[in-house]
Amino acid sequence: MRKLLPFFCMLMISATTALGQYVIVTMRADSSSVSVGASTTLHVYAQVVPAQRSTSERIFSWYVDFINDAPAVAQADYTQLLKPTSDKNPQTSSFGTTEGANRRGIHDTFINDSPTSKSGTGVNTPVELFSVPIQAIDVGQARFHVAIGTTASGLAADFIVAPQGGGNPLIGGIYDAANAAVGTVPSAACTPTLLDAYTKLGTGENKITLTFTPCPGRTQVVEYSDKISPASWLALPNGPHNSGTASDTNVVKMRFYRVRIN
Repeated sequence: MRKLLPFFCMLMISATTALGQYVIVTMRADSSSVSVGASTTLHVYAQVVPAQRSTSERIFSWYVDFINDAPAVAQADYTQLLKPTSDKNPQTSSFGTTEGANRRGIHDTFINDSPTSKSGTGVNTPVELFSVPIQAIDVGQARFHVAIGTTASGLAADFIVAPQGGGNPLIGGIYDAANAAVGTVPSAACTPTLLDAYTKLGTGENKITLTFTPCPGRTQVVEYSDKISPASWLALPNGPHNSGTASDTNVVKMRFYRVRIN
């Protein structure tokens, strides 16, 4: 196998470098639907375009951004971002930096790949660049996409493909399929149970503190009624009570409470 140039040299694009779109980037989610409060994982892959596979040795390096198009619906946990196949050399790689809901400048290499045939990483089969878990925080549709890398100084190309037998590298990626949509739905299993704590105040009043485990992404209001049949439910002050806590001060002998979930 030929000796590859150091990473920083490969990124100095010359006039003879083949510029175009030579790597197809794709994204998929483990699940296309996830309940609010639950998580799924997104996976990003890359593969050399069909016309160049017979003459390509490997994807040599990659450099992309991960974009969250709907941060109010779902959030990515970048602390759990994984790069399962790349070199992860601190001198030639980065897990990127967070910018709002996005992750910029994720990059790495496949310098240490040792192909057993004429073609290696990302040529005949897609290679996973990275994965990141996302959590649904509200009902809707979460959208994500991958774009050309930014913010990392000194990097001049999103993808570099090393050709077999040496020669000029191929530069550039195709991002048409580098997107994923995940539907987020209400959590059907969420059924809060009200717990109460009673305190007798010196003024003759009663203080009731009510607690429950809130349903993520839902609106919860604690209501009361002084009779159960027929009931006349009224919301306690300071709602909605999405924190899972509400209180009521009253002078009545009996009062009923419930949680209304929207």
